[in-house]
Amino acid sequence: MYGGCTQLREFLQDNGQAYMLRVASSFTLTPAAGTKLTCAQAAKQLAKGRNLTQKAERLALSTLW
Repeated sequence: MYGGCTQLREFLQDNGQAYMLRVASSFTLTPAAGTKLTCAQAAKQLAKGRNLTQKAERLALSTLW
């Protein structure tokens, strides 16, 4: 569903119904006080962190053998 439909979103939340929210990549998030990211920036940071985690796991496994 598109993120701009607040009535539908509130209805689904009130009824415990799962839903997927779609917003523009330029939509601004505030994950912490004083921090603002667009959805595109947040997705890039999450992907980057995941790659680092995967590399660390491979390194840890390679040192075990």
